[in-house]
Amino acid sequence: MKTLRRKILHIFDDPEFDKDLRKEFSANGFDCVSETAPEKALDDLSYKIGIILVSGKLLRREMPVFFRSFKNSLFNKIPAIAVIAEEEEFYKKSILDLGFNDYISGIKLIQTIRKQYPKSLIIAVSSLVDDRIGPTAIDKGADVFMNKPINTDLFLNKIMAWLR
Repeated sequence: MKTLRRKILHIFDDPEFDKDLRKEFSANGFDCVSETAPEKALDDLSYKIGIILVSGKLLRREMPVFFRSFKNSLFNKIPAIAVIAEEEEFYKKSILDLGFNDYISGIKLIQTIRKQYPKSLIIAVSSLVDDRIGPTAIDKGADVFMNKPINTDLFLNKIMAWLR
């Protein structure tokens, strides 16, 4: 008997991040449907999506249109979560008003992982250009901070050093 894989709809504006997420989702037993245009994302809901994950700039004009349509659709019970940068937390009320069930910032995610798995290696990666992000990530529990695009050799060296 074949088991159904869990499915995620990822609405995004960063192709590299989507590629990384799709790889991670697949490795953990999830199927992923990706869409760059929020107004087209409702078409993807026919794939029996279990969760909607939105990353990138959330308050674009298309997101309110998507959520108005989403709330009035047969799929309005699917949980929707926003992945945001720490400095975007001021969007919290707007994010929840749009229709998201919840949001999480990278810094809060680092803190949660560090608390639950104190000996884990956490490599924080960001495409944002802000001198405060790296030190904040390290201060909150990341072992390493890298800007995108990452240097693959350096990334692998950090992992290999941690494994030794």
